[in-house]
Amino acid sequence: MRFIKTFVLRLVIDPDIPDLLCGDLQRPSDREVFPFKDKTELIALLHHLSITAVQNQDSDTRRPFHESETVA
Repeated sequence: MRFIKTFVLRLVIDPDIPDLLCGDLQRPSDREVFPFKDKTELIALLHHLSITAVQNQDSDTRRPFHESETVA
């Protein structure tokens, strides 16, 4: 089953190093901030948070991916 999770993404951009990708993620539902230092950490963090969301099955934040799908 698909569901949507929302995150606030803050990118820190340094004009002297434009290829550097760093910043943090935050779930709107809590105040915990998850920093990352590069794109590998960002992808790993998103993967970890999505697995955690599936394991916790936040029923109050689950909604159909498309209006024709239903949430069980």
